[in-house]
Amino acid sequence: LTAGIFIAGLIVIWIILRFTLFRVGKITVTGTESYTDEYVIQLSGVHIGDNMMALNEDQIKTGIANEVHLQFAYLEKKVPGEIVIAVKERQPAAYLNYCGITYVTDKSGMVLDENEDPEYHPQGLIEVKGMKIRTSFTTGQNLPLVTEEQGDVFKSLFLELRVIGCNSLIREVDISKTDEVYLLTQDDISVAMGSNINFHAKLRSMMVVREEIIGRGYTGGTIDVTDPEHPIYVPPVL
Repeated sequence: LTAGIFIAGLIVIWIILRFTLFRVGKITVTGTESYTDEYVIQLSGVHIGDNMMALNEDQIKTGIANEVHLQFAYLEKKVPGEIVIAVKERQPAAYLNYCGITYVTDKSGMVLDENEDPEYHPQGLIEVKGMKIRTSFTTGQNLPLVTEEQGDVFKSLFLELRVIGCNSLIREVDISKTDEVYLLTQDDISVAMGSNINFHAKLRSMMVVREEIIGRGYTGGTIDVTDPEHPIYVPPVL
């Protein structure tokens, strides 16, 4: 009898936990700016009343990936009855023209948008030149580059541009040669970066030299920061 009561008690406790503590009663979304919480929840496939313990994080991640501008970050389960779905919004960073179409990408090379208007030049984004594409692609895919090395240079450069916060200073990037990367600033100064070794120090050096030459009234020319500790400025040929 005692054993039966004990087992019955466990069953009651299990039922209470399943239908109260572990039942989804609240869904919180973090990390969004351009999208509503309701939209993210819809993508996730999670519903009020679901069993928290049965939620499949991979399925939630896959659902959110259906919106190319969103990236799943993590899922947090809070007892009693709350889950937190954290996402990140992919930010446009660059654009390139391929076969007459302008493609917008984030800093990792994920294609976010495309536009067939030949006059389309996204404001506030950096134009990338010299990308060697091996096959056709569309939104929601990473740029299919001929070499991984070029992809590594792209990611490394745009990561450091964002970390340092100098995206707005740059108009163009040329990575046709991965060991001879060039930038063009908004004020028409060419910047020789060399390889992708120590992009952080090179960008810092570029910013210091650019500030100095502009203060002295120079325009155009080339800043060579292949050795960031000994940058060289060459004025334009008149």
